[in-house]
Formats: sequence, C-alpha cells, structure tokens
Amino acid sequence: MDNILPSWVPWIDDNGNVISKTRLGTNHRRRRQLRKYLGLCERCDRPLVSNALCAVHLEIYELKYNPVKIKRRAALTAERKIRRECVRCGLPTVPGATTCEPHRDMLRMRAMQRYHLRKMAGICGHCADKVSPGRTLCPRHLVVAVARYHQRKKSAGAAMARKKIIECVAKMKKLGISPSVI
Repeated sequence: MDNILPSWVPWIDDNGNVISKTRLGTNHRRRRQLRKYLGLCERCDRPLVSNALCAVHLEIYELKYNPVKIKRRAALTAERKIRRECVRCGLPTVPGATTCEPHRDMLRMRAMQRYHLRKMAGICGHCADKVSPGRTLCPRHLVVAVARYHQRKKSAGAAMARKKIIECVAKMKKLGISPSVI
C-alpha cells in the first residue's frame, strides 16, 4: 500500500506560521492524531483493525504486553533471586544484590546520569521535586542526607574508638599485662 501521508506534514500554529520539523514531539503527536482520524494505524499507514492500530502493530502490542508473558517474567525473576542469580541475565550475583557486576555497574551509571541531569536542571536529584532554597535536594531528601551524614560520622567515631581499644589491648598483651585489669 502506498504511503498516503508524506513523511513530513507541515503544520501551522495559531499565528499561521509553519512549524519546523525540529518540534518532532508535537509533529509526531499531530501526525498520529491525523492518521487515527483518517482511519489508519497511528504508527504506519495501514487500515485500522483495533481502535488505533493495524493488524501488525496490534500483534506486536499484544506480544509485548501479554499478561501471561508478564507473569512468566515475574516468576523467572523470583526464581533467579532465590538461586542468587542476576535477575536480568542469570549470571551469579554480587553478594547482597540481585544483579551481576556488569548490570550493577550499568544501573549505577544510569542512576548517576539521571541524578546529575536532574541536579543541573535545578530539581532534586533523587525524586525530581523542587529543591529547598540554596540547596540541591528537596526538603525530604535533605533531611535523609543530613541524618545519613551524622550516622556515618557517629559510626566512624565508634570505629575509631574500637580500633584504639584493639591497639591498646594488643600493646598490653605485648607487655604481658592482662587486658582484664583495665
């Protein structure tokens, strides 16, 4: 079937100006609406079988979002967690995690990119909410970060104290003094 619509349909905004192709999201949305109005698949120019898709795209959609497939994937993920295999590929996991080292690095890198992009945009890097004035985190995550900072500081101080006690006990044993005398 010949393509009824050209690859780029010029659209006119409220002022009568032609909208450039650089506004792809808007043009794409309008093109899909026009196709639907003409009784064509919103992704290609084939006739509709369902509300908005042709037979080819409807089959792809049903395969992708099939409830049986979703349940099977959830079951496979649960089995892999029990066997301590990566939930994505089945390789052995990092101790205490549900993914292997390569997938863990990939997910960490994505999270870092998302965090830094949000931070550069002036929103909270964790949840994309508005930030507190003069801060880089929203009020909720600011409280969490401050609590985490004090917890680490406190545990670092406790670790240092334990280390000093162990060193002291070792010196006492070296000198032949019983540590129970303390």
